[in-house]
Amino acid sequence: SGLVLSGSCIISGIGGTVLGSKVADSAARRIGSGAYFLVPAAFMVPATALVALSVNLKEKLPLIIALVLGETCFFSYQAPITALSMSMIPVHTRARGSSLQILLCHVLGDVISPPIIGKISVSSSLRVALQLPWVAVLIAGLTWGAGYFCLAPPPMEIKPKANDQGTLCVLLHRGISCLDHFCDDSDHSDEQKDAE
Repeated sequence: SGLVLSGSCIISGIGGTVLGSKVADSAARRIGSGAYFLVPAAFMVPATALVALSVNLKEKLPLIIALVLGETCFFSYQAPITALSMSMIPVHTRARGSSLQILLCHVLGDVISPPIIGKISVSSSLRVALQLPWVAVLIAGLTWGAGYFCLAPPPMEIKPKANDQGTLCVLLHRGISCLDHFCDDSDHSDEQKDAE
């Protein structure tokens, strides 16, 4: 069980972070910066169902599939919420704010979870104790949903996709000047318009 859980966390952690970042950026270009609240909230709906399924299934393969998919949906919150927090924290306190955020995530998450689940499993059963994770996922989704519906959209600059240059493109642009047309979509589209 430890090997399955750790392996699924690695796969779904990477996959969920990439998925959440892509979907949140795409949604933000359509509906604005509130998407950074809405996307994590929306992903928590299937995450809740899949995590609940994974802790209640008895067959090994369906359990693993539900666990990996549920964790992938769950981990999709990381990039949008990090982008939100970094845009709201003043520049001169970002290092302190980011480190405090990481500390609180661990202290209020994986540090206190084992004793809580252990106490519930001793007093009742492990199956009852394992219902707590999907309830926590549901609460997280409701919290981010409340952020979307109750708070003003965060003051974040949303760049159109044509002007959005990835880190790799910037590095290539700085290192290899002959690849300019691959890095700057706007210049390339201007060249196409001139040709027409």
